[in-house]
Amino acid sequence: MLTFLYTRCPDVCPLTAERFRVTQRELGADADGVVFVAVSTDPDHDTPEAVQAFSRAHGLDRNWHYLIGSRSQLAAVWQAYGIVANPDPGLPTVTHTDAVYLIDRRGRERVLLRTDALDEVLLNDLRILTAE
Repeated sequence: MLTFLYTRCPDVCPLTAERFRVTQRELGADADGVVFVAVSTDPDHDTPEAVQAFSRAHGLDRNWHYLIGSRSQLAAVWQAYGIVANPDPGLPTVTHTDAVYLIDRRGRERVLLRTDALDEVLLNDLRILTAE
């Protein structure tokens, strides 16, 4: 699973993180076959300390990776996945694309979801992919 988050997000990102945690629990032993990856959309504020605190706050430590870097490093990843990430002038928020990619073992993007659809189909889709 691949998503794009930032640690200071007031709405969508915490919901996505919580859904990842719940999904890990619901998958049980099958969660060992799923890697959960978040890529920062806020390179100016997502520090190692902020990422660790965010991950702890959401109970994410099993097969969980939160990637940070400079704006130029992350921009290449954003571009590869069609992600827009723009800091909001004068606000502590970042407008960014809400996307969760399910990628199979061969590296193919198989499913693209928005956070509001995660409850409905995520677990079923992951079970299908882990069974392949």
